[in-house]
Amino acid sequence: MKDIPIYDTFAKIEPITKGMSGDQKYYIETIDGKHLLLRIADSSHGSTSLRSCSFSRRYYHFELS
Repeated sequence: MKDIPIYDTFAKIEPITKGMSGDQKYYIETIDGKHLLLRIADSSHGSTSLRSCSFSRRYYHFELS
């Protein structure tokens, strides 16, 4: 994770354990107050992960239960 170019701006990093994917997910807050989701996926699942990420971007503001 320290290889990420903006890693030095991360003030808070919390692993997210919810969900059914095998991806590693992290909630990140930056020093300038931005809230980010970092998702690390196996490259062998490339197209599936891209579709899922695209879906997440479109519907992130809806609260799903």
